[in-house]
Amino acid sequence: MADKVSIAPTPDNPKIVLKDLPPDESEDSDFDGAKAPWFLFDFEIANGSKQNFVLLRISLSTNPIGEANTVSQIILDSTQLDEDQQDPANPLALAIVEPESKWQSSVNAGRFVDPNPNDDDPSVVRQGIFWYIDGLPQPANSTGAQGTVYEVNMLAEGYFETEAESEDDEIVLFERNYRFFTE
Repeated sequence: MADKVSIAPTPDNPKIVLKDLPPDESEDSDFDGAKAPWFLFDFEIANGSKQNFVLLRISLSTNPIGEANTVSQIILDSTQLDEDQQDPANPLALAIVEPESKWQSSVNAGRFVDPNPNDDDPSVVRQGIFWYIDGLPQPANSTGAQGTVYEVNMLAEGYFETEAESEDDEIVLFERNYRFFTE
């Protein structure tokens, strides 16, 4: 079943940004900014299985190409979501992907409740989430110029929801490594 799920960044090779992104000072924002170098991480999950796929966590290890011991590790899980962004049915899930469908963080992640719902407008509306992967290690010989490429190793962890017929039914766990590069 695990071979029927794939997770990939969108775009395939995210671009590195070498300038700090300042925090959003507006009242309703809790965005603290992004420290250079950083990249915007959006990802897509393709679930070709016949069960719901629940993603619990993604661990990203970034390393500038050509640097041996300059790795940073970033964990993405439900603790980074605001309470109103978590799925009420499964608050530990980072993503829940229906059988034989695709899910994308910038389109399907997070939730918010419309404070003024009406008959034409549902009270729960989806909103997307982008992840800022920031404070990446800089190569020792870096001049701050564009051109550093990072190798990103991604470990995705989750499980498949199965129709439990008895207490003895096993949960089908998912753990898979992926690798991609930045531009």
